[in-house]
Order: sequence, then C-alpha cells, then structure tokens
Amino acid sequence: MPGKRKRRRPYDAAGNHKRPKVEQLALVQHDILRRYYTHIFTLREYIIDKLPIRSKNNGKKRWIDEKFDQSEEAKICTEFLDTTYIGVTQTEELSQEYMLKQWDIFAQKSGHQKSYKSHSNRRLQDEIVDFSIWLLFSRTLSSIGKGQHLLIQGYRKCSEFYSCNRQENENYSIPGVTSIYPNSYVDSMKASPWPQILAKLDGYGEKIMLDLIIRCGIFRPVANSPCNLYQTSGFPLDQACHIQSAESKQEISALVSPKQELRTPSNIRFIRNRLMYARPKLNSKGEIRLGFRHTHFFNRYPIARESSENVSRIGQNSSYILMFMFPRQFGLHNIFSSGSDSSQNIQSCYHDKIREKEIKDRYPSQNSIKIPKRLRGKPSALTERMHALHKKCSYRKLLEYYCPASTHKDANFTSMESNAKEVINKSIEHTNSLTKNATHERSLAEHATPVALVSSFCCAILDNLIPPNFWGTTELQIRNRKTFYRNVDQFLKRRRYETLSLHEALQGLQIKNIEWLGSSNNQKLCQSDYSKRLDLFHEFIYFIFDSILIPLIRTNFYVTESNLNRNQIFYFRHDVWRLITEPTLSSLKINLLKEIPPQQARKMLSSCALGYSQLRLLPKEQGFRPIMNLKGRIRKAGGRLVHGRSINSMLSPIHNVLTLEKKTRPDLLGGALFSVGDIFTKLDRFKSGLKCSEPFYFAKVDVQAAFDTIPQAAILRLISTIICEDKYTIGRHAEIKLRNHSENAAFNPAKKWVANAHFSEDIATFAEKLSSSIAQRKKNTIFVENLTHKNFDRSELLLLLSKHLRYNMVKIEDTYYQQVNGIPQGSVISTTLCNYFYADIESTVFSFLRPEESLLLRLIDDFLLITTNASHAKRFIQTMHDGLPSYGVSVNPRKTLVNFQITINKDEILRSDKLTFPYCGCLLNTKTLDILWDSAKNKNTVANSITIEYTRTPGKIFQLKLLNAFKLYTHPMFYDQVHNSLFTILQNTFNALEETALKMYAYISGLSLKKRPSTELIIQALEMLFLGAEKIICRRARGNKFKRNSNEFGGSKKVRDFQIRKGSVEWLAITAFHQVLMKKQTRFTSVITWLESRMQILYSRRGRALEKTIAQIKIH
Repeated sequence: MPGKRKRRRPYDAAGNHKRPKVEQLALVQHDILRRYYTHIFTLREYIIDKLPIRSKNNGKKRWIDEKFDQSEEAKICTEFLDTTYIGVTQTEELSQEYMLKQWDIFAQKSGHQKSYKSHSNRRLQDEIVDFSIWLLFSRTLSSIGKGQHLLIQGYRKCSEFYSCNRQENENYSIPGVTSIYPNSYVDSMKASPWPQILAKLDGYGEKIMLDLIIRCGIFRPVANSPCNLYQTSGFPLDQACHIQSAESKQEISALVSPKQELRTPSNIRFIRNRLMYARPKLNSKGEIRLGFRHTHFFNRYPIARESSENVSRIGQNSSYILMFMFPRQFGLHNIFSSGSDSSQNIQSCYHDKIREKEIKDRYPSQNSIKIPKRLRGKPSALTERMHALHKKCSYRKLLEYYCPASTHKDANFTSMESNAKEVINKSIEHTNSLTKNATHERSLAEHATPVALVSSFCCAILDNLIPPNFWGTTELQIRNRKTFYRNVDQFLKRRRYETLSLHEALQGLQIKNIEWLGSSNNQKLCQSDYSKRLDLFHEFIYFIFDSILIPLIRTNFYVTESNLNRNQIFYFRHDVWRLITEPTLSSLKINLLKEIPPQQARKMLSSCALGYSQLRLLPKEQGFRPIMNLKGRIRKAGGRLVHGRSINSMLSPIHNVLTLEKKTRPDLLGGALFSVGDIFTKLDRFKSGLKCSEPFYFAKVDVQAAFDTIPQAAILRLISTIICEDKYTIGRHAEIKLRNHSENAAFNPAKKWVANAHFSEDIATFAEKLSSSIAQRKKNTIFVENLTHKNFDRSELLLLLSKHLRYNMVKIEDTYYQQVNGIPQGSVISTTLCNYFYADIESTVFSFLRPEESLLLRLIDDFLLITTNASHAKRFIQTMHDGLPSYGVSVNPRKTLVNFQITINKDEILRSDKLTFPYCGCLLNTKTLDILWDSAKNKNTVANSITIEYTRTPGKIFQLKLLNAFKLYTHPMFYDQVHNSLFTILQNTFNALEETALKMYAYISGLSLKKRPSTELIIQALEMLFLGAEKIICRRARGNKFKRNSNEFGGSKKVRDFQIRKGSVEWLAITAFHQVLMKKQTRFTSVITWLESRMQILYSRRGRALEKTIAQIKIH
C-alpha cells in the first residue's frame, strides 16, 4: 500500500519559505518605546520568539495561528496578547543554571517543597512574581536597569528574624523582604489573564515569565485611548536613558572622568536668562556701581605694584585668572566635560565664589599650582595685560558716551524726575492713585536704551579690555574682531527665548595663525595639535561671553520683558530703571507691604519653611505690574548656594486639593473661565437655552489690582468651607511624550511629573483614573505611576494656606517685607483663590441675575455680562462702579465698555457701536453671539511674538513653525457650525491664515540672509500648510460635531457635515498669503508668481463653488 502523500505547504507569492525571524516579528513601531528599547513586541510575538523552534506539540505554530476558543475568558486573553507591548533591551538573558540555583535558595528559605526544574509542572503565577521580587533584590541584578524596578516598590530588605516570619504575618511570603505599602504592579502581574497565559506555555512558562518580568518593560493601552500607554512592569521609563545617547558617545579626554561625556559647541548654549532682572550693586555712597561687581574675579584678584615683595602675589593672581579662563586645562569644573550637580550648580558655570573655593581645595598652596605648558608664555602675558587693561578701563565714561541717560531726558522725563519725590512724600493713598500720578504719558518701555547702543557699549568695553593679540595679528586680527563683535550683537538682539550656542559664536573665526595658541610657521598642523588649539579657543570664547559679557550687562543694565511685547527684551540703565520704578515701589511699601526688622526676619525665616520671594516689576503700557517670583529654587545652606524647593512646589498639596475640588464641584466657581476656550462652552449653553430673540446688552468691567485688594481673612474663611473633607491623598505619575518640534525630538522625549489629589475613600485604580480623566486629552503619551502616596489632613492644608497668605515674605534689595494685604501674585494658587473669591461675590451680590436671561463670564478680574434684561445690565454696572468695600473691589472706569448708552455718577461710560464686542482676544457678535478671533489686536506685535530657532535643520523647523503657527489660531470654538454662521467660520479661517502669513514674513525677516529659506523651501512649506489647513479645520469641526451628537455640550441639536466646500480653505490661504507678501513683493517675487498660478488652477477646477465662498466673505 503506497504511503500517504505529504501535504504540500502553502507558499506565498514571493517564494519566502523560511521561518519568520525575530526582526520580522518585531512589527511594533511605537515612537516613544523605540527610543528606550532595542526591540518592541506584542506579548504574543514575544512568546513566539522565546519558544524553541521545535517545541513540543508544535507549540510555536499554535501560538502563531491559534486564536483561543470563543469563550469570554479566551477572548480576553487574545485581546491581552495582541495589545500588550513588550520592550526588550540588549541585556543578557538569565542562564538556566543561575535560575535553578537561585530557585533552590528561594524555595529553601520560603519553605516550598518543590524545587524549580525546566520541564516541571506549571508554577503558580504569584510564586513566580514573588521569586522575581526576591531575585531583583539580589546584588547580581543591579546592573540590568536604571532606577527601582516597579515590582519592588514598597518592599524593603529585612533580616531573617525580623517581622518577615510567615507564621506571624502570612502576607510576607518573600524571605528577607518586607512590604511597607501595597504594590499595585505586583497585584496586576498576579491577576488574570497572566495565570491563563502561563498555563498555555506548558513547560516553558517559568523561564519565559521570569525573563519577561526581570528584563523587559510591559505596557498596556489606556482604555478608551489606545494611543496612550501605561507601564505595568519593568524598570520605570521615566528614569531610563534613551538608547541613542548611549550609541553616540564621544572620546573623553584624560582630565575627564570616564563617566562624563564631552559636549560639542553646538550643544553648549549661553544661558540668556542670566541677563534678566539683575539688581544693581551700590557703593559706600549709595551710588550704582558700574563696570564689574566687587565679587568679579577681576576685582577679587587685583594687580599689585611690581616689587620684590609682590612678585609671588602677582604670579598667584595671574594663575587664578588663568584658571577662570581655562578651567578644563586645570582639571576644574567646566561646561565642556562636567556633568550637572543639582546641589551645587546654579548655572552652567560655577559662581565666582564657588570657583574660588574649588581652586583652594584643589590647590591649597601656591607651590601646588602647575600651569599647563600650553598656557605658559604668551597666554599668561596676554592674561596679565587684560587684567591691567581692566584696571585702566573707564566703564562709567564709556557708558555715558554710548548709552547716555540724556537721550531719555526729554521734557516729559524731566518732569517725571521732579515729580518723583512729591509722589514718595505723599501721605498714604490708594495704590492705584499713586500709580496714576507716577505713570508717564509715554510707554515706560520707551525709556529703555536701544539695543544697538547697548551692543556698541559692550563691543567698546571688549575692545578696551581684550588685548588685540588674542585675535591674531595683522589682517586676521581685524577680521576676527569684526566677526566676533557681530556675533555679540546677534546675541544681544535676540528675543527672550532665543539662545546662542557656542558653535554660532565661533562662526567666521579663524585660529590657524593665532600665536598664543602655538607657533604655526605656516606648517600644516596635525590633528591632535589642531584639536588642542581648538579646545583652548573654545574655552576663551566661552569665557568672554559667560564671565565678561553677561556680568557686564547685569552690572550696568536691568533687562526685562514687557507686558505688551511678549518676547522682546528691553535694556534699562540701572539709574534710569531705579528712577522710573521708585514711585511704584514706594506705593507698594506704603499700601501692600510692611517692613520687617532684620532680627525678626531671620526668626521668621528660620521658623517658616516657605522662605521668601523676590519682587520684580513688569513694565506695562502705563505703569508697572508687581510680580513675586515664587518659583526660585536657590537657597543658602551652610554658607553656599544650593537648589532648594521653591515656594510653589511647597504649595503643591493645597493646589492639587483645590484642583480636585474644582473638578468635583464646578458650580462653586460660578462664571469663572480658566482659559479663553471656556468662553465657548458657557456661551453656547446660554445661547441654546434662550427662548426668544431679544437684543443683547453687553457690559465689561475690570477690577483694579484684583490680587492686591482681596482681604486675607475673607479668603481664608471661604477656602475653609471649600476644603471640606477630613483627609486627602496625593499621588504622582510621570508622563513621557515626544516634543512637538526640536532638533533632538527623535532622541530626547519630554518627561513631566504630575501630582493629582483624590479623596481618601477613592479606590479607583491608576488605569481607571487614566481612562476616566487623566489621559482624556493626551495623545501618544506613556504614563508611569509612582506608588508613593502622601496623605494630608484638612487642618494641615489650611495651616499651610494660612502661612502662605499671612506670612508671605518679600525681599526688595536687602530689606525684608511682609505682605499685609491681598494674595501673592505669582503663586501657583493665586488664580484659583481669586476665582473662588469672585464667585462668592457673584453668588451674593449679583444673585439678581437669572441664568435664563443673563450670562456672567469672568476671566480672573475681567467681568463680562451678557443679558437680555437692560435693567440688570445697568444695575450690574452701577454696583461695580460704586465699589464693594467689604470685598476690596473697585473698578477702573476707563476700562469699562458697554454696547448701550449709560451714565454712572454723572460720567458717561465708553460705548462700542460696532457689531462685535471685544473680550479676552475674541470678538463676540452682539446680535448672534458668534465668536470671532480678534486679529487686529496682535498685528502690531507679531514680530515680537515669534521665537526663531537656529538649528542644524532650519528647513524642517521652518515648516513645523509655519504649521504650528496656524494651529495656534484654530481653536474649535471658532469653527463650530451650530454656534457660528458660515460667514464667521470663513472669516476666522482667513484671519488665522493671515496671521500665519504675517508670522512667516516676520520669521524669515528675522533670519540672516545666509540662513533664510530658499524659494523652493517656502513653496514646499506653503503646500504642506494648504494641505494641512483644510484637514485641521475639518478635524476641529468634526470634533465639535461628535461632542454635540453625544450631548457633551448639553444641547440636543444634531450636526450635519462640515459646510465649507472643498477648495475654499486653499482659496482663503492663497488670498491671505498673497495680500501679505505683496507688500514686500521684491523679496518674494517667485512665491507670489506661484501663488497666482495656483489661484488660476484652483479657479479652473472649482470656479463655481468658490464663487459662493467669495460671496460669503469680504476680504479687506
């Protein structure tokens, strides 16, 4: 009888008959996980990869092809296998012999009768998890990952005879380990469906499960949000290093520790924040000290007269200056090779006093100082020459010549100077009246020194201070100096968030024939010699910026931004700044602050852990806004500067609890708006509830000095009624996501640690909280929970709030003050407190407003009433203008605006006769309540609102900037097709595109000629924008449609498809960009030609449809 014919295997079309390899199984490409793990699998793929090729009963094929039976439990297992992600690193697997040995030890100590064998019966899942925890505490596994493994959080080692005896407590089933607090990760790894999956693995289950728990990271998708993941096992991702950084290590010099990496010039950026908010230093006469501060190393190591007695001192001082200039050559802390020490490093480079202490510790005597060969001779002589030039330099005369104060002293300025003393000597008046008398008719920012003059002054100082031979000789010297001063000018002219890297500061500088770096003799340099010269020159350039230029600006200028120009920075001479701010500071000291004697201040600081804050004044168009910096982390401990906790971080428990109460009981906040986008939700609900079409009456008022006038006792009583639970629990978690756009976005994900409060009786798991609230508005984010929770009593929270409000200490110059009125501006809880306080006013004083005919909106201290009852609108205006003394409320009559005629206290209120009413950057239609974006408000400050990024990939960044600029103006409230008409939607679309075009023009104009994008790149970016704009707008509209159809807005209207016809958004985009670029058509001739040709093509395809769009909107 012939044998049975062997069944032919089905082949694929490509003829691939081989078994799938590991790389073919690893099909998961998660953007974040692949930055931390070498391989990413689903749980099913990981098991298939770990099973032997010819496993018993063809197990591998069963795991590939088999879908479990149709029972409910099997469906859960199938879904779990295909949606659980496993991250695998390149660590070595645990050997079979090692696990056998360790299992025998564990079984002996824990009392198990069975020993571990490779092909023994299946073990229970909880025994494997317990063994994994015990194994993770072994010292031999300390190098597998970074941080504390998630499964051992809450466990501690203990002695064998400690309370780990299972006879005393059966919960302690792991020998030598005790549980401090519950671990939800352990519970999840022991829960279903892990035991069912283990049973399916037969004899291979123990080894696969152990390897999975110890070596891998396990991630699960968030329910209702599968694009987000949360970690359930493994070493915490928030403490891990991305694998790209380990692959791109560079060579390390001999002076650097093997654990430290060298930073390239492109990765070293000058910290421009050090320019901001510097306080002037006064001499013994009370005059402002110019030049460098007395703590600067130039002044700490003065040049002594040459004599036999001072020869050693001269040499020692020169050696110290060399150490400040070239710290890397002496093995000191430096920006190129030193890591960051959070306890010591306040900035990227050491403070002068800290540097001096480091030098004394490393070189206790003069004889122990050994100058490197490269710094002997000419470098030392040039350093001594620079030190001598500093002594001869007349800083005051150069400042008066290049930045004269007389340029600011026009007729108005001199009158202000003469009236300053009168304002100070006045008796106690209200803060606002003092500010009104002290403010000037012009904008205070106009008293700033033009940045061109500041640049000229700095270059003149550097020219007088730095010996010319540092730049080379003859023509090279002239070219290098000119190039360097151009880079200095670029550094000073950049906006607030724009930085300058050392690589950019070195652009155009040549070092080949600079003599102090080494003799050249016109010979070709070897690579090592050239690298060493380059290192010395890099240190020299960094020294000029970090230790000369930045301290020079801080000593002579107060650098700040303004309330009107967001990203533009202003340079005020210290004497000018002192003059224009003196009336405001005097007013604050009289009405808001109380001076504290030094002894009492020291006693309060020692007893109160909150510390003190620094006060700064932010220039407004008229006057100043006082801001207290409660984010500062610099503290003094043991005579040195260290990073301590900021006041805002200490207030985080009360902030988290108030946030919880805000979400739980939003009705207590009344009409409070926490963002401009909240206008739409409240306005749409109000519009849908109106029964008849009556005219709307708009009334807008602004409360004067809202934060400074809130009574402290009243707000404490109010908050004590809001925080009503006896106990609150605060937990923390980490969020890891990719940055929006950055040069290192592919290698450096952003990490953020977030705290959330919940009620003590809340038993919801972290996964349930993610799906219900935390992850609702997140995309492509990984969450890692911290199991350490803190409990706070109600009395503890109220005591913390009371200390913050009653004993808020402010330091102005060298004097301490205590705030006696109001709540601190800049506090993390100030906005929430203000919202609760004014909501109480709304419920008591304005209880006559009925929700069916009136809507009261409030963004902090800006009130807006929309009502169909004219008498209620007049009563509201009258009440606010009369003031509420018990609440400390008074309004600014000049900022009140209405759309109807009304006279209050014989003064006619400013009236708006336009169809739209302005509020918080939006324009509200007074007849239909449509929401338009107020584009005219920001047109004059477009250039000051952008941030130019100078990176290696300017083309890619330019495209992302253009698209993100458009996204910024596409809030869903502008494109809701039920609340807004088609005309409003089209107008909002055009305004957003026009603003994007203005920003594009400002961005290109801000770049140098060499770095500006080419015509091809601009056209490519515009094509991407035109394609993405329509998708973005349609996505916004569909999002509103989904929310309305699911009754999320509280309405009952079903929404039809999006109304804008295809091609209309592109026509609006072409029109907007064409109008903007036509004003500068000589620069963009080719781009304008391309836009016109694109318009003709669009007309030829969709002419009739576009005619309806054009008829709906009138482009000005």
